[in-house]
Amino acid sequence: MCHIACPEDVRVRRVLPRPADPGRRALARLTAVAGPDYPVAALTPEPYAAVMERWTSAAAATWNRHLSALVSFTT
Repeated sequence: MCHIACPEDVRVRRVLPRPADPGRRALARLTAVAGPDYPVAALTPEPYAAVMERWTSAAAATWNRHLSALVSFTT
């Protein structure tokens, strides 16, 4: 994953974790919302909000786990 100094042209599908990694569902949903070739550097809050809508009725720990996966994806 891209944690330090991501190049501007990194694409969403190139940095998705392997299927066994935690957070894959959140990142798979982000890919579905933004598109597999969407530049990571161009992501805005709207795709994140659309992804997080899936877990609005989930337990707080579940919601936080998925939000954490999304945040760590781009920071």
